[in-house]
Amino acid sequence: MSVVGGHDRSMEPQRDPDGSLVNVIETLLDKGLVVNADIMVSLAGVELLGIRIRAALASFETAARYGLEFPAGTNTETLAWRRAIEQKETCPRCGKTSPRAQLLDDLCPWCGWRSALAERNADRRELDRTDQEGPRDS
Repeated sequence: MSVVGGHDRSMEPQRDPDGSLVNVIETLLDKGLVVNADIMVSLAGVELLGIRIRAALASFETAARYGLEFPAGTNTETLAWRRAIEQKETCPRCGKTSPRAQLLDDLCPWCGWRSALAERNADRRELDRTDQEGPRDS
């Protein structure tokens, strides 16, 4: 395809100025990478050698989220392990990750943002408290 009046640069690779090795590694560990390969060597229709390879590169948190197996001897009873497999959400205001229950039911520990559910629950608790105290004499 030719472009009249100039050169089409939309398909040329572009370098992101914010992209660095640290960003690539962080994204790779956050999303994970799994490689599955089946290699078979056959001669005259007879399989002589078969190799199955499965490699995974991910953080422990990502691996736990997707149910990948860990090496024998991995201690999954530690506090750090429980924190790693705890469901997390990203705060819409500050973009930092927090435990899902805390972010949705209470507030973001980083910036104080409250979800609509947390606001509603706080309003309900306030109404319940005022109902229990009864009417005030003024």
